[in-house]
Amino acid sequence: GGGGGHGNNPNGGSATAKKQSDHGGGGPNVQASLQVGATSLVVLDAPNIAMRHGLNNRFSSKGVEIASNYFKSRNHRVVGFVPDYLLDLDKVGDRKRLARVGLGDIRSSQLPDDVLLLRKLCEDGTLIGTPPQDYDDSYCIRYAETHGGSVVTNDMYRDHVGKITNHRERKECLQWMRSHLISYTFVGDEFLPNPDFKFPSN
Repeated sequence: GGGGGHGNNPNGGSATAKKQSDHGGGGPNVQASLQVGATSLVVLDAPNIAMRHGLNNRFSSKGVEIASNYFKSRNHRVVGFVPDYLLDLDKVGDRKRLARVGLGDIRSSQLPDDVLLLRKLCEDGTLIGTPPQDYDDSYCIRYAETHGGSVVTNDMYRDHVGKITNHRERKECLQWMRSHLISYTFVGDEFLPNPDFKFPSN
């Protein structure tokens, strides 16, 4: 949807942005840039967010919910993508049992700590499952590209870029990523997106 560019307007009509700018300094204004533009689409790279919240050694389903709530509370439309196999209680249970006894090459990114929470986020339309054989990052990127959205991720998507053989298309992809990827961190359970990010106008 439209309206994503409002965050780039320093004279924007938002009372919130105006009030925050009165405090001086760049920080509050920057934060306002993520609040204005109420119809912006935000696409969550759910596995990336979950692993970051779990300090890169645990798939924290709660981290996805926290990030989702952050953007929803600022009136953004939120959609996230997650591989189907992370939503299957039986398969996740099997992998956890194998990991406990040291069998198989099971990565922590394949072991969500709360499958039911992920499924709840699917039921309310926040998360979308992707076919297990597919590269879920491609869904994040394509959906954001075609719907004028930005992707919340700390992934530079080198695998995705590496698959593009056409030089012009690769350059366009890198250019798009520079302005549409929202990096972030967590301070405990507080989600903190890149303070310097501004939603692009297209």
